[in-house]
Amino acid sequence: MQFLYIFTAFLLAPQVSFSLVTSPADGHYAILNAIISPQGSPVAITFNGNGNAAIVTPFIPGALNQTWTLTSASATTQTVHSTLNGLEVQPATGGDFIIVATPAGNAWTITTGTYTLIQNTRNTTSVGVAASTSGETVTIISGSGTSRERWVLLPV
Repeated sequence: MQFLYIFTAFLLAPQVSFSLVTSPADGHYAILNAIISPQGSPVAITFNGNGNAAIVTPFIPGALNQTWTLTSASATTQTVHSTLNGLEVQPATGGDFIIVATPAGNAWTITTGTYTLIQNTRNTTSVGVAASTSGETVTIISGSGTSRERWVLLPV
């Protein structure tokens, strides 16, 4: 009888999951949107030129323009830089999107659980996309938690 209880608990265990929210380790990552594109491929945040808006494009493993360096700025925040050229991800002045430009000390609150959420340091806005399609601008959206604001960090 005891075997039956242990066996039943073992069968149910995969259905139970816990999501511990933490900050990711410093390192190099591809940042993929959690939603697969209509074409069936994952899209990643992509460097699109100095001072230009970041966009999402189909993920290409090892692509330097899709590789980002996360570095701790404080106990709860991190900076995000292009591994290709050291330029920094930052909010566009007067815009609702992010750009990649000369480092200005911008930090983000990045939390990883089931998915990754990238927010401003006050946790009032999140980085997301309107649609998970190639060429879509990466935007800054008020609030958090919708599927378009969820990311997956892939260590590279």
